[in-house]
Amino acid sequence: MALARLASELWREAAHVQAAAALALDDAHLAETSDALAPLRRRIDGIVRRGQEAGELRTDLPAPTLARLLEETGRMVVARVDAGSATARSIAVCAVLSIAGLSWTEARALLEQHPDLETP
Repeated sequence: MALARLASELWREAAHVQAAAALALDDAHLAETSDALAPLRRRIDGIVRRGQEAGELRTDLPAPTLARLLEETGRMVVARVDAGSATARSIAVCAVLSIAGLSWTEARALLEQHPDLETP
């Protein structure tokens, strides 16, 4: 749930400035934004470690690898999903949850249980 909430919050914030966020997060500018992303990376790492220990997130990957894949998925979603789409936020959350190990049906069920995660 913590990962879904984080993905939802980040999408809500990035959607307002999608073009600038996509530029800042692209590979050409990542060095400049790396320091700014450090607190977020620590938060993702903590969520991944707790989720793996609780058996809620996939454990076939080491925590640092999974955390990095989640970050990369978030970057891709910000750059590629149309922020104006009514389903953009749920797409962002489901994409991250999918990489974390949930099936698409589990991710959708989580969103149905917590509609605030996909409400603009």
